[in-house]
Amino acid sequence: MPHPANIQSNLESQFDKIDNMYLNDDLRVFGRDTDRIFKQVDIIRRKQIELATEHIGLDNMEDSSLPVSDDIDDEYKRNLLYFSKKEMALKSLMGKLDTLGEIMQVYYKPLW
Repeated sequence: MPHPANIQSNLESQFDKIDNMYLNDDLRVFGRDTDRIFKQVDIIRRKQIELATEHIGLDNMEDSSLPVSDDIDDEYKRNLLYFSKKEMALKSLMGKLDTLGEIMQVYYKPLW
């Protein structure tokens, strides 16, 4: 059976190693980069939420800016206005999707 002093010395040595690992950020999941990585993931998450919200808004966009009319010219103007609004919203959505892709590309590192 080991001597109690040796056991205590061994335990203190192990605790010292753990303390040093803690001080050097070796116990963190991604080491010293943990905070930076989680900030990057949070930026991506926020962009995804913004993109999803705008996408849902695009689907819910209504064509209620002009009253429905039997006149073909009025109906044409109404449709033109509606599609112009949809086009602007879609371009905005595409821009945000491109931005998200660029952000993700910066942080993406292949595993192989």
